[in-house]
Amino acid sequence: GVTGAECPGASGKVVNPAPDVDFDGVYDFADNCRSMPNSVQMDSDGDGFGNICDADFDNNGYVNFGDFARFTNAWSINHEGGVYADEFDMNGDGLLNFGDFGIFVRNFNKPVGSAE
Repeated sequence: GVTGAECPGASGKVVNPAPDVDFDGVYDFADNCRSMPNSVQMDSDGDGFGNICDADFDNNGYVNFGDFARFTNAWSINHEGGVYADEFDMNGDGLLNFGDFGIFVRNFNKPVGSAE
């Protein structure tokens, strides 16, 4: 994990470490989803938002019915891992299942990353 000692000017001894609001072991300045624990920092589409905070599958900045259509299409094709698991696996368990659907619902009708 990131210790805070990597910050320019740090002495190596961290007296007041950087905050980690979600207690996932990744300090907020480096965390791609600050309010949801995601120590692996999985970001399948490389947009800077961790999968657990990013149900914006069409990358238009908002989670809406277009994203729901992509999610349900992937679900109907192969919902137990496989080709779609990485892109739609929101909780990092290697599967596309109800755990991911629950996270999608929490993100629905919000700007990307706002479920943090």
